[in-house]
Amino acid sequence: MSEEPERSETFGWRDCAARLDELLSRESMVASRSGNHFVSTDEVDGSPSVEFFAPACFPLTAQTQVPRDYLDHLRDGLGEHLVILVQAGAAALGWWSGEEVVHQKVIKTYAVRGRGRAQTLFAKTKGKSRYGSRLRLRNAQQQLVHINEKIIEWWNESGPPDHIFYSCPQRSWPELFTTRPPPPFDQRDEQLVKIPMHVHVPNLEELQRVRRKLLRGRIVYRHDSAEGDPS
Repeated sequence: MSEEPERSETFGWRDCAARLDELLSRESMVASRSGNHFVSTDEVDGSPSVEFFAPACFPLTAQTQVPRDYLDHLRDGLGEHLVILVQAGAAALGWWSGEEVVHQKVIKTYAVRGRGRAQTLFAKTKGKSRYGSRLRLRNAQQQLVHINEKIIEWWNESGPPDHIFYSCPQRSWPELFTTRPPPPFDQRDEQLVKIPMHVHVPNLEELQRVRRKLLRGRIVYRHDSAEGDPS
């Protein structure tokens, strides 16, 4: 094992093209097996010596798995983007045009049992006979309605966004699409980008924190060298 420590640095979305182009001037890089970031072709202790994680606002796609293709398709600005954070009993939605926030909405409801278990999951195993259970279940379903109605409202006002970033429990995400009215996008829409980070209980502060994180990329160096020095 190498004794040299792993080192990482972050960068803002405006620097994405310059940072990747600078890496490509000295590193041979390809898409990772997951297809969501770039890695150098040389290795240190069996791992790529350099990994480039683009900002989530500029995700790799099926058409940009080659670094130079990615640079060619890179947008000049952030465009229109929607952020959707959903948990049991709480949701936060935000719409941005470039760096300007256009809409923000927090939706809270009584849909979580005393120990924090989502009522929709509890109802599948324990039944729905008690009034509190029925109320929580109804509120959980109504929460999805409110989410979709608000998204539709913003969508009709601004048109389709360039990206839709979302964080939602795996069991709840399909339910969003069977709710009436359904959201104005398909569950397999190319605009959809799953938020690659842990999300706390959605509120206005968490929405803003997550959105800031979406605008930052990261480079990981697994060996200390002059080439790895960004200066």
